[in-house]
Amino acid sequence: DNDDHSITEQTTEKKKKLSYLGSYLKTGSTIPQPPHVDFNWKTLSEHSQHLSLGFFPLTSAGMFLQIWSPIVSSESGKKKRKKQEGIVVYIPLGKMLILPADTIHGGGFKSHTNGNLRFHLYVATKQSAMPQFQSNTYTLREDRRYDLSEQYINPIHLEELVDRVFI
Repeated sequence: DNDDHSITEQTTEKKKKLSYLGSYLKTGSTIPQPPHVDFNWKTLSEHSQHLSLGFFPLTSAGMFLQIWSPIVSSESGKKKRKKQEGIVVYIPLGKMLILPADTIHGGGFKSHTNGNLRFHLYVATKQSAMPQFQSNTYTLREDRRYDLSEQYINPIHLEELVDRVFI
């Protein structure tokens, strides 16, 4: 009996350290979002280790999200200016995709007349890490004069996928 009580206390303590913020989303028509992050770069440089993103569908249609792998540094420590193709990921009903908050991503895919109803969740494991407002950022971290879309590009077959799968 005491063991159960202590587990409950530990769980309650863990819950107190988490902050959640969410958005209910529906897509009107397929227009792939440009690559972005959901926080400004200053917030991510200060708190990214405490921030995550969660995506989960609310209907049997599931949901789609495009994500990009991070650009790796070269041996000299400088970021390569190589183009990085995105990957379109399907998330079925009953599953949630959790990503680090600095993951470059984009939504905007509709495969069902219901608009692929979904929930976009922001999670902070340290309450002070959760910014009051989320704001999409579309520029490169290391040089804000350039859009992420100049380096992070759609996959070569995205147009065909949009024509065949999405509405």
